[in-house]
Amino acid sequence: MSLFRHILVATDFSECSERAVELAVRMAGALDAKLTVVHVWDAPSFVYADPVAPAGDVITPLHDAAAACLNEVVGRARRTRPDVIAVLRRGVAWREILETRDEIGADLIIVGTHGRSGLSHVVLGSVAEHVVRIAPVPVLTVHATGPLSRVMRGESASAPPAV
Repeated sequence: MSLFRHILVATDFSECSERAVELAVRMAGALDAKLTVVHVWDAPSFVYADPVAPAGDVITPLHDAAAACLNEVVGRARRTRPDVIAVLRRGVAWREILETRDEIGADLIIVGTHGRSGLSHVVLGSVAEHVVRIAPVPVLTVHATGPLSRVMRGESASAPPAV
């Protein structure tokens, strides 16, 4: 019996999310686990600023762009794990990630963390922090740089970075 049977990895298409997806693909392969990649998008608040002004359809292009990026990420993952599932959601990222986890029954969540601190953390919040605090299953956070990124390239964590 596998330690984890279904891994959910969230992506916002950033460098740390890419590393999280890479790790999730490797872990799913090593554990023979299912893998679901989720991306959550939302319309920027300025879309709602002036309800009188005709803004046109801004939702469809945002959805289509998010879907295209998610398909690209999942396409790369499918080179190694052909059974990867893609989920595109709209809303508050941490809520939708946890809702997706509930729906699919994932027993591990992997998220990238930007490592913000100070005022930017207070203003922007942290999706990873919310997920870690609220998730009913283990959450693995992945930074954009550091020992893990060297391991992902097949180098030793204690070895100096390749030049």
